[in-house]
Amino acid sequence: MRKMGMILPLIAAVGAIVGTVAVSGHADKPVSPPGQSKPEPEPALVSVTGAIAGQGNPYEISITFVDESFGELAGSYVANPDYPPALRIGGPGRVNKRLIYYYCDHPDHDPPEGVCTNPDGDHDPEHYKCLAIYGGTEDRKTGQVIFPAGSSWRITQKIVSETGDVTGKLVVAGELAAPVTYEVLEWGTPSSR
Repeated sequence: MRKMGMILPLIAAVGAIVGTVAVSGHADKPVSPPGQSKPEPEPALVSVTGAIAGQGNPYEISITFVDESFGELAGSYVANPDYPPALRIGGPGRVNKRLIYYYCDHPDHDPPEGVCTNPDGDHDPEHYKCLAIYGGTEDRKTGQVIFPAGSSWRITQKIVSETGDVTGKLVVAGELAAPVTYEVLEWGTPSSR
């Protein structure tokens, strides 16, 4: 027991010395600056065809919902600038992609072109909606993302609580009767929007 009482303080002292040397050794190394990586290009001109249709800059694209599965929601809508870019593709890898389109359905947008500027602030959040389409697959050769007929979709409405929290409320959901093809027509440098 006496030996154990002497060994433990000795181990603690050696550990403290080794730790001090290790820390001081790392502290003497100069900090290297972070690497200057090139910004990834982003889509500058895109098109969607099929169940939804439109072409333009993803930040300010108007899209027409033409699929019969949209029912009375079929029509043309302008981009909502709340969550730029308004039209985007997400999801890791080449399968299970999702298409997101933030838009405004206020009747002021006639004809429905470009982006909602809401100059007078009279567009209540209930007019800001989000279309999400699920189950897309990226074609390795063309880079197109294809959402086949039968892909599920949903539309949510923006809800702002009294405390300012933003959530979404499901408006309607369905399955595409026709496919959707998303394609990048032109790449650009990252936007400062």
